[in-house]
Amino acid sequence: MTRALYQPASIIGDHHVELCICAKDIAGNWKIRDEERFLRGEFWPLKCMGPRAEVSLLGFRIHAVQSLTQDFAINQTTRANLVEFLRLLAHLEETVALAKQAGVSAFHIYPLLHKARKPFNWNPTICFDAAHERCFGKFLATVKCSMEKDTDYDRVRCQALSVLRAREADAKDICLSRLPGLLHRKTNNTAMMAYLHNRFDYNTCTLEELRTFLKRRAKGDSINMTKDELVARLESLDKDITFPLMSLPLELRLNIYDELAFHPQILATDREINAEARPILQGRHTVTTLRIARRIVPPERRDPGRLDSESAIKVDDGTWLHAQPHGNGSRIDSLQTQLASWPVEVVSARHLDVIIDCSGGVPTSLCLPVYLLATLLTNKSQDVRVRLENFPSVYDGFGWPRKSPEDLLASICWPLLLMGCGVELVIQGVQKESIEDFKNAFNENRHVSTTALYRSRILQDRIQNVIDLAKEAGIGSHCFELFSGLKRLRDVGETFAASIPGADPRLPDGIEPFSRADSWLSDRIEDLEQCVHRPCETVRQEASAILGARRSE
Repeated sequence: MTRALYQPASIIGDHHVELCICAKDIAGNWKIRDEERFLRGEFWPLKCMGPRAEVSLLGFRIHAVQSLTQDFAINQTTRANLVEFLRLLAHLEETVALAKQAGVSAFHIYPLLHKARKPFNWNPTICFDAAHERCFGKFLATVKCSMEKDTDYDRVRCQALSVLRAREADAKDICLSRLPGLLHRKTNNTAMMAYLHNRFDYNTCTLEELRTFLKRRAKGDSINMTKDELVARLESLDKDITFPLMSLPLELRLNIYDELAFHPQILATDREINAEARPILQGRHTVTTLRIARRIVPPERRDPGRLDSESAIKVDDGTWLHAQPHGNGSRIDSLQTQLASWPVEVVSARHLDVIIDCSGGVPTSLCLPVYLLATLLTNKSQDVRVRLENFPSVYDGFGWPRKSPEDLLASICWPLLLMGCGVELVIQGVQKESIEDFKNAFNENRHVSTTALYRSRILQDRIQNVIDLAKEAGIGSHCFELFSGLKRLRDVGETFAASIPGADPRLPDGIEPFSRADSWLSDRIEDLEQCVHRPCETVRQEASAILGARRSE
């Protein structure tokens, strides 16, 4: 309740506003035993709205409302500090939201946000007496000083704003490329999708502009044509528009063919174009093929009399690669070993063609190599096409419905949506409506843009680098909190690895535990990032100062 009130309260300030808050079933709620205490604890942000704001509280007892009204009689200095603090807190939360929207890591500013939210952890009977006011002012000064000195806060906010502005600029460029007479080449798949959804609308142009457009592109008199006729004529010309590709130099044409690696329809346009583009589109140096399927377990690991199958991968015309069993060792170490054993061609490929064979239904063990693939390609700049072969029907052999296409697609491909904004993803083999519904449904339930395993590797490397720096400086004894953070990270990693379907045959097979485990690990890692941020920075600065003094000597 408090968090929902302080943002509008800080915005209203001293403006003349009439606000009515109606509460229902307060008397029947057994958790609210003291209404006066409840009002002081939950509605204290209303104090910063100033004397010109008229607030009406309905549904409470009269004496509780009167007591709250008397408590609102605070001085202007305290109200000004309260307004400044609430605006500061809203600014911090806005920065975190921008970073999540842009896909930028915001763990540097979580300690600031935690420090700014600390006054909310006080006793809920906040009445702003002298002791509370001094403590409140101290917190405000500390947070403001941290924001002024901490360069990470400005860096995260500027980086998030620059990413969002670049996306907006791309969308505007795509919209302008629809103007007749302008040539704007955009080879990015994301830009093309935005272009298709933001086509130039001739109905927004004036009559003179439409006549100018038509005069440039067609012969004839358009003075007597109405606006609807001009729009229909221009749209028909757009459908028949052609581009003089062969007038470009050969080097530019070859670059265009290379960008169309996953769109071979250009081979059917002309014989000369077919002869030029076919070696590039079919060349193995351009597209790397990765196959994911279930294969028979190798004989050395096969139980006598059984033909078990497991997920395996194959790159181009190579051999099938099976994951090594973890044995009695650590599960998270086995998972990291599988991740490191993937062929380097998968990560270095510019165009990656992933073929997932769904023969025999949708075994969820196929999700493990897809998850590892998404972890490897996170924040890379690649074009990835995923083709689903032998995709099962939504009905079984007796005509009974199994699952919706979105659920079947989510059973395998949900990790592919966590590769970051640098990877361009194209999914084929399923209806387009099912793909769009699957993406929309998954993005609504996720607040991170990477897999939890990727975040775990980044955090582990960061802590380990600080520990190595401290050992080099001779202050390894100061890294107790960092070693504790590594231990906690390893423990949550073990719990996560134990819940992955297909990683342990003794565990039940199911996709929902895998998805929930990834979300759970992401939340635990976010808490760990907040806990180790301050010790990491403190030890890093101390070790850097010692090493800098040694170098100067």
